[in-house]
Amino acid sequence: MSLLRKKSWWQQIVRSPIAIIFLLGLSIMFAFAVHDRYVVERDMADRRAKSEAELERETDRRSELEKKVEKLNSEQGIESEIRKNFDVAREGETVVVLVEEDRSMIEPLPLSSQKLPIWRRFLNFIIPW
Repeated sequence: MSLLRKKSWWQQIVRSPIAIIFLLGLSIMFAFAVHDRYVVERDMADRRAKSEAELERETDRRSELEKKVEKLNSEQGIESEIRKNFDVAREGETVVVLVEEDRSMIEPLPLSSQKLPIWRRFLNFIIPW
């Protein structure tokens, strides 16, 4: 019989309103803690995705720079870079330089060589046709 009394005594403690309120408060605290950890995990996942994308961009850039360095290590690469940046030619080659015409040197032609009478110029000023 004493065994049944102990069992009923524990059941009374677990089923008491104070114990239920305590367990409910504890579960709410755990829920907030889990939510905070979830937010931190999402933030870290976003950071990781951004870092991986940046790593991919840097890897691509590195491969492009390595190709450029390989090209510049060859004789043709050096020559093409010099030709691109400077106006040079090899022996026997000719360089053609195209120069734009200077527009400031060209004088504008007058619209009309005749001089209009004063009354006509006044009308043109008031009512432009």
